[in-house]
Amino acid sequence: DDLARYLTNVEEQTEPVDVAQVGERVEALLTELGLPWSIDEEADWEIKSDVGTVFARLEGGTVWIFQHVHELEEKSKKYADYFRSLLVLNGNVSGAAFAIFGGPGDTQWLSITSSIAATSLDKEELAFAFKSVFELARLWETTFR
Repeated sequence: DDLARYLTNVEEQTEPVDVAQVGERVEALLTELGLPWSIDEEADWEIKSDVGTVFARLEGGTVWIFQHVHELEEKSKKYADYFRSLLVLNGNVSGAAFAIFGGPGDTQWLSITSSIAATSLDKEELAFAFKSVFELARLWETTFR
């Protein structure tokens, strides 16, 4: 199977990630970009912005940039038109997209997310990821508030 061979080849070529080194790099880049950051209780980087709080998290070999927009109710069938609108908004911004993240307990959250491979983390990539999340958050605000 071609896909299995490709994925095996990619995994074999993936460099191990030094979490401490990547964390230091993220903090240095956040400072260099002029983003006001702090560390929250879950050890995520927390960035306050005019479109709300945005977080950065290092998980495995990936740096995730995300913002929780709102909690979703259990009855997701009534969200059909809303989710369709979110998919349309996804097409207006490159680099970030709406997603559903699990929260405490069985809660689910509509979130905006972007990700960067830790091995390719640089100032331009991080700036682009944050810019994309900020743009999609602004687009959500102007569309739904």
